Amino acid sequence: PERDQSWRDKQDELLGVKGAAQECDCDFITSGHSVVEGTLLKWYETTHVKDPIQTRMNGELWIWEEPDYTKNYVVVADVARGDAADNSAFHIFNVDSMEQVAEYQGKIAPEQYAELLFQTAREYGNCLTIVENNSFGYGVLEKLKSMKHPAIYHHRKGSYDFIEPIQASYDTNAVPGFSTNVKMRPLAIAKLEEFLRTNIVKINSERLINELRTFVWNGGKAEAIKGKNDDLVMSCAIGCWVREGALIISQRDVQYRQILVDNIRTQGRTFNTTIPGMTGHEKVEQKKRWAEAYNNAREFSWLLNK
Repeated sequence: PERDQSWRDKQDELLGVKGAAQECDCDFITSGHSVVEGTLLKWYETTHVKDPIQTRMNGELWIWEEPDYTKNYVVVADVARGDAADNSAFHIFNVDSMEQVAEYQGKIAPEQYAELLFQTAREYGNCLTIVENNSFGYGVLEKLKSMKHPAIYHHRKGSYDFIEPIQASYDTNAVPGFSTNVKMRPLAIAKLEEFLRTNIVKINSERLINELRTFVWNGGKAEAIKGKNDDLVMSCAIGCWVREGALIISQRDVQYRQILVDNIRTQGRTFNTTIPGMTGHEKVEQKKRWAEAYNNAREFSWLLNK
């Protein structure tokens, strides 16, 4: 029926074709299906993907937007060993528009990678830098700390709560980096799929779209097919999760505090709290006091005459 079809079209729009099939038809996703629908990736390719305005690092670093210090950026990084099949990769996003403004992918030693992250983050206003704290990520984080990076992402131990960099410097429960564990990984991937489906994240990179094409379900786990990489995908997924679950909430808290401060009012009255004998005490002549008492008495004298 027409009504049923319109309802189903709405579910497809909200959940995606595969999501609607799973939730509405009990047609569960099987191995080999791509995590992000091919038609959606094709749409991104034709409407968003574009050549970078410049490249660096022998073509490994792509840049679509020069730093604009009126904007708020974030760096999201995945770390590899530097000499194996996997690449180290990072994205730079405009936090407000969630548009991809830069991207790196290449084989680089962790220590050199930390220096690249430090320099790039500083170029984009010493922006918040999120590093996956896997085995090689810890070394990168330690290097960033030794270089006095002012904005390393921390979360609270035992949870995923974001901690502001200044607070993290004295909070003993602050853990540097982002932990992509068994519980968090599927949540970050789901957030990436949602952001792509609802066009919240703006992807400019052909490299990322190509990785998404080979990012599939394998026995219930989302990963790259054999022989392909997913470092760009995972760093993008972490960026989507942190932006939704930490940065926007943090910005909202700052706005609430600012509204509170803006609505604080002060009175210009002052009170003399000194007593006779103290420096600065203003003496009042006794006659003046008597005069004030007499005037007050005259004002209410009519009560005494009743």
